[in-house]
Amino acid sequence: MIYSDGTDYRVVFPEDGGQFAVSPQDLLRLQLRDRATWAAVIECAARLRYPDNDAADGPQVNRPKIKTGLDLLTGTDSQFVRPKHGQMSNLPRS
Repeated sequence: MIYSDGTDYRVVFPEDGGQFAVSPQDLLRLQLRDRATWAAVIECAARLRYPDNDAADGPQVNRPKIKTGLDLLTGTDSQFVRPKHGQMSNLPRS
């Protein structure tokens, strides 16, 4: 995320390299009032990336929204382990 031309923010998600411009008017229109400006800007850019949230909607593609969000923010494929199916031995160690 960078603050461009003194008015707008530019957000690039590592997942796809697409660039999204976020203006103060966008934040107002979407009624984003996060205390941290960076959080509001990233949320707005994510809404621009997924306008109807369809691509991030997990149940249709057996993909939880949290996984889509993590993939979008990190640019890597995250692993999702459901608590009732997972075991501690299956979790990656760092």
